[in-house]
Amino acid sequence: MGTYWHVKLFLNEHTCDRNDNYHIEFKRVSACVIGDLFASKFGDPGRHIRPKDIVSEMREQHGIHLSYNKAYRSKKHPLNQVFGDPWESFQRLPAYFYVLEQSNPGTVTKIKTDSKNQFKYGFMAIGASIEGFNYVIRPVICIDATHLKARTRGVLLVGVCKDENEMIYPLEFGFANSECIESWTWFLRNSVN
Repeated sequence: MGTYWHVKLFLNEHTCDRNDNYHIEFKRVSACVIGDLFASKFGDPGRHIRPKDIVSEMREQHGIHLSYNKAYRSKKHPLNQVFGDPWESFQRLPAYFYVLEQSNPGTVTKIKTDSKNQFKYGFMAIGASIEGFNYVIRPVICIDATHLKARTRGVLLVGVCKDENEMIYPLEFGFANSECIESWTWFLRNSVN
């Protein structure tokens, strides 16, 4: 059993002024706590919250002065809660690919890792897209890549073609850590197979 305290006298009078302690950065508020205050605002796709917005809102609404660095760190916490940690997403990719192959017959997925078993390349072609390509699509595949701007960086490799209505038909997707000859060679080998 723990120790118990019995309050005999309570004086509801404060001798310190609230504003005396808030002119410096309030160091006891953790980045996670601040992030939790802003978590609902990060779920809105039309709203982009910058660290300086967090600094000014904490000053105006709560009277707390934060450093830019703490505001930046506090932004990471709710983003991970809303969207998940991008590094964990790569670890879940094999399970996602397995479910995709089971639920969509004919789907082709491949993952290549480096010597440390860290993600290097990924390839995915949905079975229904492959089937459509075999029957109604013009047999010309256009390939392109775009750089990903998330924390993980990397490149999204895409193979598309046109259908009979001149509409773009997505056929295959690849993920790579960089756009280089090795990643394109790996993507095209999987594309041919």
